Amino acid sequence: MLIHEKIEHKFLHFCDIRAQVKDKITTLDFGKRLWQLFSALIQ
Repeated sequence: MLIHEKIEHKFLHFCDIRAQVKDKITTLDFGKRLWQLFSALIQ
């Protein structure tokens, strides 16, 4: 993922790209946990 982002955004540093990837993963993880909560409430 880091290499793909580095190729697309040549002007960014690896630390910036790593922070963006981490933010995306954190958001996905939060969404997954939120869905689990809603799913448990529905059942």
